[in-house]
Amino acid sequence: MRIQTQMRRRLAGRRSAGRRSALEAAVSVLVALGIVLGVRAAMGGAAVGPLAWASGGPVQTQGHGQAREGEGDGTDDRIRAVESLERQVQLLQMALEPRSPREAAERWAEGVKTRNGALQYAVLAPELREKMLEYYEGLGWVTGTSSPWVAGVEVVAERREVDGRWEYEIEYQWATSTGPAGKSREVLVVVQVGERWLVAQVTRADGQAVN
Repeated sequence: MRIQTQMRRRLAGRRSAGRRSALEAAVSVLVALGIVLGVRAAMGGAAVGPLAWASGGPVQTQGHGQAREGEGDGTDDRIRAVESLERQVQLLQMALEPRSPREAAERWAEGVKTRNGALQYAVLAPELREKMLEYYEGLGWVTGTSSPWVAGVEVVAERREVDGRWEYEIEYQWATSTGPAGKSREVLVVVQVGERWLVAQVTRADGQAVN
């Protein structure tokens, strides 16, 4: 019985490590989000990718059978490459969408800690995505500061509201090269959108909205 228990624990640990590795890989590719938009804008194309997701719709890409300007000068290949990356980002966003309110809060906090704007964007509700897209683009999808940085994150409170929404209070522990640099808190409002749970509002613990 003891041996069976140890084997189960080892298998569970391997599965958990596998999920973490998949998530880390997905997050790293999501950084390409800004590259996709920049390349598309430079080529004079329509707004796609995150803009389409902000409105709640899928990414629309141009069919390969349709004629494009600049065909034969390499533009066609570049467009196909961009479209492929857009599709990859779309699927990664879908994979990262939280399936529980707690997961949404923890994933947001992880994005803040790692300064990953693409991860933060992936867990936002559609209305907030549309509102915050320009902000994240302006930062190059890298949020926060190099110093002080977030050294630790903790969910210190969670509440279910009567309308089905969830509120989470997140505490961030800050640090610099000289040591601890204080704490701050945020309150997240998480709502259900279809089968997903997404962050609909972010405010500081003092009530001031940060989005």
